[in-house]
Amino acid sequence: MPDVPARGYEVIRLNHLGDWGKQFGEVITGYQRWGNAERFKSRALKHLLEVYNRFHTESRNDEALHEEARAWFKKLEEGNAEACALWGRFREISIEEFKRLYGYLGITLILYEGESFYQKKTSRIG
Repeated sequence: MPDVPARGYEVIRLNHLGDWGKQFGEVITGYQRWGNAERFKSRALKHLLEVYNRFHTESRNDEALHEEARAWFKKLEEGNAEACALWGRFREISIEEFKRLYGYLGITLILYEGESFYQKKTSRIG
């Protein structure tokens, strides 16, 4: 239920997520290369952070990793089923952690929308 402060304005609590971009190609690349289903199942967020960090460590000396990440993000933009499924799961895990942290701080949000929400609503230019 939205807040209505003393001045009568409706307040919509929104977390605008940075949930679209090459960084998701990086996470997908890291998970595809070094992901472990059992570790993901038991500690998903921790494991995603591990593979993301490994991506950045390894990519310092391997430009091909950046190309692979760009290719995964391109697949995501094009609606590739595998890329979309991984992205959706990784996003969901992130949102659950945001909710946990915001709850710890006593913050309640109504919406969790981000760049991906608006990406779907824009037309291609050029």
